[in-house]
Amino acid sequence: MKYYLIDQIVDIPGRWYLSDVTYEGKESSIRFIKGNKFEGKIDGLDVKIQVEGLPLDYTLGYGKVPILSEKMKNSLDGISGLQFLKTRINEETYFILNILNSYSCVDEERSIFQKFQKDDPIRPDLAGRFYYFEKMVVDEKKVDTEVDIFKIKEYSQAVLCSEKVKRIFETSNFSGLFFDPVN
Repeated sequence: MKYYLIDQIVDIPGRWYLSDVTYEGKESSIRFIKGNKFEGKIDGLDVKIQVEGLPLDYTLGYGKVPILSEKMKNSLDGISGLQFLKTRINEETYFILNILNSYSCVDEERSIFQKFQKDDPIRPDLAGRFYYFEKMVVDEKKVDTEVDIFKIKEYSQAVLCSEKVKRIFETSNFSGLFFDPVN
């Protein structure tokens, strides 16, 4: 199966930029990239605009938290392993995409990357986890073929999708995103 990294287009003239997700007044973006399911009713989610501009269907907020337009969220009906958390931005409904599936699936032999070191002066707690990728390659044998959107367990800010989801997004002409093949 073919997989793609979903990333945001940053060079759209006049586009908006979103800041941190806050929950009950506290910065919470880190809670939304870990992939833990939120139980019960979640009220009080807020996303502020960091730079005013053109709203996009797909935006990565602070910490690379995916934020989707309502139209984009609706296109994912029937895709399992996702939780949509409703928020408002400028009086419009948007959704924080909480991705519940993650895999240790990076093909380290074919990827080009750097990992955090145990003596890292800022984040020694992330020793052994991926710091960045110059080239990411996914070992498709380590991903459940029934899953269409997932994250890398050791690099939770990366959002990956199947060909099926890529086609849905492309045929709908959603703004703000591009796809980079990873296998």
